[in-house]
Amino acid sequence: MSLDALAIDVSAAAPVTLLHPKTRQPIRDEAGKEAFISVVSLDSPDVQKVQKAAMNKRLKMRGRVTLTADELEAERAETLVAATKAWHLVTTDGKALDVPLTDAAARTIYTDPRFAWIKEQVSEALDDRATFL
Repeated sequence: MSLDALAIDVSAAAPVTLLHPKTRQPIRDEAGKEAFISVVSLDSPDVQKVQKAAMNKRLKMRGRVTLTADELEAERAETLVAATKAWHLVTTDGKALDVPLTDAAARTIYTDPRFAWIKEQVSEALDDRATFL
């Protein structure tokens, strides 16, 4: 038996079901389809590329080792953007949204405080390796 038996497919996207911020129940559209955002693992090549770019930027800062909260939040948002591979967005009152997944749209979801409830759920799932098993 090889070590491959221990491996996780880090490039396989896992759906994160979006829960209503008040009821904590899955949000569903008119047809009953759950709202979701599919993400790949923090270990995936796409996410690693973004995270390594952020680390290299820090290393180039040399004398300035202090990062601002805004810089850390921006780095996390870029990680979430890189991890996001698909979505089905639904309003909290059940209307499906026809918003194509683009980096700009994902960045809005992950940086606009009005969508913090979504960012929190996706971020929590992304940080839990069990999401990808």
